[in-house]
Amino acid sequence: MRILALLFGISFFTIASAQLSNGLIAMFPFDQNFNDLSSNQIVLNPQGTNFTTDRTGIANQGLAMGAQNYITFADAAVKVPLPVTISIWVNVQSDAAFNTIFMSDNVYNNYYGYWLNIAANTGQIGLHLAGGLGGANPGNRRSFLTNAGLSLNEWHHIVGIINSAQDMKIYIDCEQQAGTYSGTGSNTMVYSNAESGIGYYIGNSTNANGAFLMGKMDQLVLWNRALNLAEVRELCENDNPLEVQEAQIQIGIYPNPFQDELILTCNSPDLVNYSVLDLQGKLLQSGEINSPGQHRLNLSDLNSGSYLFQISKNGVVQSKKIVKL
Repeated sequence: MRILALLFGISFFTIASAQLSNGLIAMFPFDQNFNDLSSNQIVLNPQGTNFTTDRTGIANQGLAMGAQNYITFADAAVKVPLPVTISIWVNVQSDAAFNTIFMSDNVYNNYYGYWLNIAANTGQIGLHLAGGLGGANPGNRRSFLTNAGLSLNEWHHIVGIINSAQDMKIYIDCEQQAGTYSGTGSNTMVYSNAESGIGYYIGNSTNANGAFLMGKMDQLVLWNRALNLAEVRELCENDNPLEVQEAQIQIGIYPNPFQDELILTCNSPDLVNYSVLDLQGKLLQSGEINSPGQHRLNLSDLNSGSYLFQISKNGVVQSKKIVKL
């Protein structure tokens, strides 16, 4: 799903992007649940995590991580041949130690599969692959590390693409990053039977306590292909929450700001549900749109202020902020 900003006085929701569904392995929006919206339906095992505000300020649509707060899962769907792409929004609150974003294989003191992390102290982004050669050291992995690092306490979008041991790309906030390759491990990636980790690295002989993501994350997505530049830029638009559906549904809401009445336009005959909530997530009003055309919504009972307008179809939910004068 993609929200287009104000356009000729109309705000639009679009449930679309069949292209981005191509090669989709997993998609975790973390919108008040741990559901995987891909066809693989991967089941997560969260440990001590809590829902928090996302990058747009919407309550309970992001995920708070931290020391001993992480996610594991066991599903071979993420263990695919190269290429592979990882997309994630992160807000890092401390870089005193390594921040782990995702690991396909979490094996103590050994490297398997692929993973994405943030270097300690510098905030540089690292993308890695390995073949399970032994101890966790540079001789047993292949890595690409960006020259630039992330700033703390701010949301950033990261895309990591691994085509091969010597062909990796990292984008930060839409921009491809320069960096350096390191490691002398195998050029061939090998998977283990170990669990995968989100925001969690089990550790090694020099880091027995492991490494966690100290901060927040939003919308972790993986593909079994290399995304192109246009797709990366679509993902990293700050107001693009990325919901993938096969059929395109467009709903317009206007005026925004409004007074007592909000007008909805819909291009689909399929049933779409809508809800109006306060900024804390309390439901104030709800209904259905079951035909194309124009629909008038009476919101005269609401006080002046900001609210969330949500639309949902087939379990996919998207929010847009609306303002009553």
